Amino acid sequence: MKRIVSASILLVMAASLATANMAVAQPQHNDSLSQAARKDDRSDRDNRGWHTKSDFRKGGHVAYIDWQRGRAVDYRKVRGLSKPPKGYEWRKVDNRYVLASGATGIITAIILSR
Repeated sequence: MKRIVSASILLVMAASLATANMAVAQPQHNDSLSQAARKDDRSDRDNRGWHTKSDFRKGGHVAYIDWQRGRAVDYRKVRGLSKPPKGYEWRKVDNRYVLASGATGIITAIILSR
């Protein structure tokens, strides 16, 4: 019994030594060019994840302040608006009808009002 326990302890120690070299992190090669190429847009977000500046284009974001300032629009009462997908809603912000996600503010469609 003592031989089995000591053999299993030695086996675990040998396995941990063999795999320890694989767990070492590889060095990071950070140069200023690659950091400039990777644009990190988290700096223009507030602590809720909403952007602080609006980017009114498809795929852009509606800022939280603009989302609150705009009014919700019923798509059935305005000609040309389609039914929004689940989690999205139409808002009228600055004479624009904006279809955006209620959770993140990502814009799916924009229609300019007349």
